[in-house]
Amino acid sequence: MTKIYATCTTGTIGKYLERSINSINIDLTKNYTDDLAELLDPDGAFIHLAAIVGDDAIKRDLNVAKKLNCESPIKLAEICLSKNFKKFVFVSMSHVYANSNEILHENSPINPRGIYSEQKIAVEEKLIQLFSNSPEKLCIVRLFSILDWNMPDFTLGGAARKLADKNSDFILSNSDDIRDFLTPKTVADTLAKISLCDSLVGIVNLSTATGTSIKEAIGIMFAESNLILQNFRLLPGTSNFPTIIGSNSKLLSNLPDLDLNWQPSRIA
Repeated sequence: MTKIYATCTTGTIGKYLERSINSINIDLTKNYTDDLAELLDPDGAFIHLAAIVGDDAIKRDLNVAKKLNCESPIKLAEICLSKNFKKFVFVSMSHVYANSNEILHENSPINPRGIYSEQKIAVEEKLIQLFSNSPEKLCIVRLFSILDWNMPDFTLGGAARKLADKNSDFILSNSDDIRDFLTPKTVADTLAKISLCDSLVGIVNLSTATGTSIKEAIGIMFAESNLILQNFRLLPGTSNFPTIIGSNSKLLSNLPDLDLNWQPSRIA
């Protein structure tokens, strides 16, 4: 049976991974190559989730962000290759794509829209080169939008929680933006299945292929949790990226039984 290993198993997505997945609790900004190589059994699968997320967080310590976001994925991939791993799964993001009102396919034009997405695409390119002789062992997952209640403050889920706080005067802008939503649990479950799928290789979108406005999505979350939404706190309008929807045909052609419908949980 293939062992699955993962970084950041306490993060937004990682905390929903099955307990059978082996957590890698190593400081990825330091020299860990020998220690990690001893921890990994041969022929496993690896899901790399760890990252400093968002441009603001990256700017607070560019050196640490470079080590974690840019250098550690390559080092981890090299170790996995040396252990003859069956699959290395690198979690990237939809923001590497150029702005478009069309549904985004894996071969859609690239135009990173910030430091974080620039780092992601740079790592993608290096990984593709690293696995050039073993392309069947690499899967780059471009993750689209994540939304549920139990998420960090800087995310849309965090914004929803602020809107639910009767003592908050928080206002959410650009509520007409269209996004392609999944819950963190669905993402975690799908990543585990991708790591064990021999036929799913290269770049793949993890998305629903369905667009939902932020205003509609927040409304669904509130209705599911029997909360009253003060609509005046959702300002109309769109951002510089009004629509981000991804095609999931490649994913579903290899894993046809996936349930990728966005189903938010109740507020905790």
